[in-house]
Order: sequence, then structure tokens, then C-alpha cells
Amino acid sequence: MYSTRCAAPARLRVLFALAACLAALALTASHASTASADCTTGSTTGCLPGSGYTFDVLYDCGTLPAYTNCFYPGYTDLGRSITHTWGWGSADYDGGGSTTVCVNMVTVFQGCGVNLVRACAQSTCNDQSVYSAVIAIATSENHTITGHAEA
Repeated sequence: MYSTRCAAPARLRVLFALAACLAALALTASHASTASADCTTGSTTGCLPGSGYTFDVLYDCGTLPAYTNCFYPGYTDLGRSITHTWGWGSADYDGGGSTTVCVNMVTVFQGCGVNLVRACAQSTCNDQSVYSAVIAIATSENHTITGHAEA
């Protein structure tokens, strides 16, 4: 059963994590980046899903306001998000110009990059079944970005 007492702290952790990620990226990034032990900064191929995944989804929330989380399956409302054991995630912007995009599974993985970011829960990028949480994508400007996640 969903507890409203825990909803606000969980939402704040997601918002703070994404805000911190976007702020850090604004100071340091100038190319696509990734997050996690096996994902190297600047690599867009070094952080692809490994083996063991049985759930593969794409999602977006339409035009997403800057610094607003879009949770799987495509809502900005945390209460409508779906919890899963996400092991891999990405955020992608394919429009004109460039923008900062972030992907975040609270306490498991997070990362920000320019136009594309990929992140894994494990150093092998293989599926994991230990941590279960929501996954979110965000952007630093008003854009439509696509989330891709596997569990």
C-alpha cells in the first residue's frame, strides 16, 4: 500500500538528485556523458545494457518543462510512476541544438549529459534485482526528451 507519509521525502530526493546533477553538468560537461562504474565520460557506447533484462521500455512526457522530472511510464506526477528494478536507463534529446539531459534511479544510478546520457546500476551493465525504485528523466530546457529503461 502506498504511504503518503513517505511520498514527499522520496519526491524531494529525486528532485534534489536531478537538480544537483544538472547543476554539476552545467559547470563541467561539454559532451555526452554517462554514469556508473563502467561508464566513461564522453562514451555513448560504453554504457549499453548487458544481459538478463526482460523489460525494455521507451517513454516521454511530451514537451517537458525545464528541471521537471518525467517518470516512467510518462508522467510528471511521482504518484503515477511505476517502481521497478531498473538496471539501465538513458535520456535522449534529438531536436535542434543541444540541451542537458539527466536520467536518475534514486540511490542506484544517475547521470547527466548533453543530448544523451546512459547509466547502469552495475559495473557490467547487466540486469539487477536488488534495488527497486522509480526512474526519471529531466532536461535543463523546455524540450521533449525520450527515456529508455530496462529492468
